[in-house]
Amino acid sequence: MREVFAQQSDLAGMSYSGGEPFAQAVALAELAMRVQSMGKTVISWSGYSLEQLVRREIVGAREFLQHIDLLIDGLFVECLAGNEVLRGSTNQGLHFLSGHISQEYLVDIPRQELVFNDENITYTGFPVDQKLLDYPLF
Repeated sequence: MREVFAQQSDLAGMSYSGGEPFAQAVALAELAMRVQSMGKTVISWSGYSLEQLVRREIVGAREFLQHIDLLIDGLFVECLAGNEVLRGSTNQGLHFLSGHISQEYLVDIPRQELVFNDENITYTGFPVDQKLLDYPLF
């Protein structure tokens, strides 16, 4: 499996999102370390703030943070929904932890993406317009 992942030249890295990745910090720290050892980047979202992650006694949190290139922190707050890159609401922050990802890296990232193939339709992103989600695909 490691060889297959490493050979994906168009794959820049791995991202972890909800539930709460820091609920599995020990395992994800190990996985993130392996991803970075292959020259790939790690992005993680968390409902916790960076300050909470550093301050709290979440087992493995500090080790996990050491292997995250970009942390997007803070709870999604629906009344603060906005058009921020990689964030669902304006209260969420970007923390460039390693220097491997910078603000300049975050250009031309679509807020939403639909991928169609013969077997699946995959939707990812942060909907700004609820109408897209209400649109019947079939």
